[in-house]
Amino acid sequence: MKTDADIRSEYDFLIRVISQNDDCQAVVLGGDGQPQTPYPEHLSQLIPVLAERIPELEETGSCKLVRRRGGSVYRINGLTDRSFGEPRFVFYITRNYSSSDSGIITHYEPEEILDDVEGSVFGITHSESMYEREMADIMSKPEPVLISGEIGIGKDHMAKTIFLRSRTHRHQFVVINCLGTDPRNWNSLIRREDSPLYDVGNTIFIQNIDALSYDQTMQLLTVIGDSRCAEFNRIVISCSEQRALTPEKNNMILRTINRLHCQVLFMKPLRGQDMAIRNSVRLMLDHLSKRYTYAMGMIQPQALNDLVNFAWPQNIEQLKRVMEKLVVAAGDGTITTEHVSSVLSSEAGMVQAENGATGSSIIDLNRPLSEIERDIVELVLTQTGGNQTEAAKRLGIGRSTLWRLRKEQDRT
Repeated sequence: MKTDADIRSEYDFLIRVISQNDDCQAVVLGGDGQPQTPYPEHLSQLIPVLAERIPELEETGSCKLVRRRGGSVYRINGLTDRSFGEPRFVFYITRNYSSSDSGIITHYEPEEILDDVEGSVFGITHSESMYEREMADIMSKPEPVLISGEIGIGKDHMAKTIFLRSRTHRHQFVVINCLGTDPRNWNSLIRREDSPLYDVGNTIFIQNIDALSYDQTMQLLTVIGDSRCAEFNRIVISCSEQRALTPEKNNMILRTINRLHCQVLFMKPLRGQDMAIRNSVRLMLDHLSKRYTYAMGMIQPQALNDLVNFAWPQNIEQLKRVMEKLVVAAGDGTITTEHVSSVLSSEAGMVQAENGATGSSIIDLNRPLSEIERDIVELVLTQTGGNQTEAAKRLGIGRSTLWRLRKEQDRT
């Protein structure tokens, strides 16, 4: 039974907790993770999150984290109080009603990322197993990681795998998609304190950084430095394969690597990797046969060779699409060379990119140089909305040269 002295001590403790931060909601948990004080209903969803941090608080005495729930941003400071002998864990929670989950920013819980990784084509084919040595090195260091590779090779999957293997895998995975930037959401990302760049303890995935302008990239690097974002979060960045970028974009990526001291992971294209293609085909064939409730699918040896020898401009993503078509075409039967020939013919030529609706396309290089040159010019003009000055700048040529090329193309 509690004595008057015990009750007075607890009262003094609660007064101290409340008075330390008048603008915060204080929640006190016992060592069993159960609340010791009343709390508003909207904080009930955070109690399990707070309880998970108790081991960290026991070890370090304090912690910081950010969680987003129901359109609100919760900034949490945790402290350990040992004034009663047995530790109590005090969490000061500030609520901001403006969520930044819009436009270019999306927050994911660990369970969502795990489900996505296991159910994706990259999870089915175990694509990350090719990079175990590089991954071991990456996971042993805290520095940001830059992942470079072609479309459809699995850069997003690798970023999620890094998150799941990291010490912050119980926190949030925050995606900043640079493809969708406009002045409003860019300013929110760069200037607002509820930007994920000011978070603590999360994995921040800066997706498609090569879609930013040079000035935007320099702004982003400055904010990351000023906010000490890379110290308080794990940063992962993706970009197109550097050989596919303009000199200006290449310089921008190199500046990013140097400023953030990035570890770099170059992901190899699928073409030419015979064993990887064969293994991926068999794993996908098994998976798809079960999905379509067909008997275990078979493929003719020559049909498999034809798949191995295909160029795969969109890598694993394209292989998945092709395998889905082949399984449907073959039904309960064997996939033949005729099936493969028909499906691959439909994949030839201009293949629309599928990595976030960039509006880019894969150029078919098996044609005369003049035709390839024409397609590249038209593609860049489409991306710039017909702005010839910007198109010429991207192509690294003068406007007069661009005008001459278009005139020559019109005469052909």
